[in-house]
Amino acid sequence: MMRDYKFKRTEWTPRRKRRFGLGTFLRILALLAVAGAGYAIFDYFANRPSQASQGANLPSHIIPLQLPPQPN
Repeated sequence: MMRDYKFKRTEWTPRRKRRFGLGTFLRILALLAVAGAGYAIFDYFANRPSQASQGANLPSHIIPLQLPPQPN
C-alpha cells in the first residue's frame, strides 16, 4: 500500500460545544411569549360568560331559568 506523503495527515478535531447565545435566548423568549398569548386567548374564550346568561336580546316575557347545582 502506498502512502501519499504530499499531504499531512490531520486528525479530526472534536466539534466545539454550542454556546447558549443571545439568538437562542431570544428564540426561547419569543416562543414563551407566543405560548403565553395563546393560553391567554384560550382562557379568555373558555371563561367568558355566555350571552344567554346575561339576558341580552331576550323579550321581557321570557324568564331565563337557572340550573340547580349538581351533587358530587
